[in-house]
Amino acid sequence: MAAAGASAAKPCPKGCFQGASGQSECVAAPPSLPTRGATWATVSIPAIGLENQPVQEGTAAAQINVGVGHYTSTAFPWANSGNVGLAGHRTGWGQPFNRLDELDVGDTVTLETDAAVFTSTVTGSAVVEPHENWVLGDVGEDVTGASGESQILTLTTCEGDDNEYRLIVWAELTHAAPSV
Repeated sequence: MAAAGASAAKPCPKGCFQGASGQSECVAAPPSLPTRGATWATVSIPAIGLENQPVQEGTAAAQINVGVGHYTSTAFPWANSGNVGLAGHRTGWGQPFNRLDELDVGDTVTLETDAAVFTSTVTGSAVVEPHENWVLGDVGEDVTGASGESQILTLTTCEGDDNEYRLIVWAELTHAAPSV
């Protein structure tokens, strides 16, 4: 219920969504989902100097050897909820996530598609075993540091001298707006 004097958020038209708990503008979902290997976004992380890194659909070598890959089993940023999973190399192959360990709570991560810009704020991180796929599921706020039912962005990369672990960084969607 809206506070006295405040207006309730208007629902978005069909085919659009209201991001970040109703505090963002309505943005349109694409007419079709990206196919494996297609570049559908760019990711930027100002705190570590990453700018406009292509995001391709899929996390096979063909995708992450040329940029950042989207886990096909995870949500898309225009889905309103869920966990959007991205993977990138930390060493070799352009190493887009080579400085991921330098991110702090409060740093921002921006995904930009043809239709919208999605900004997420880092809420936490962890180091896990490679088989711990739970990090890409519907993880709760007790794990990610995010609030309630919000959309989560999960960034993954290798960790350790022999890449025997995975570094996980979580961020909560905090703003969505149409692309300019």
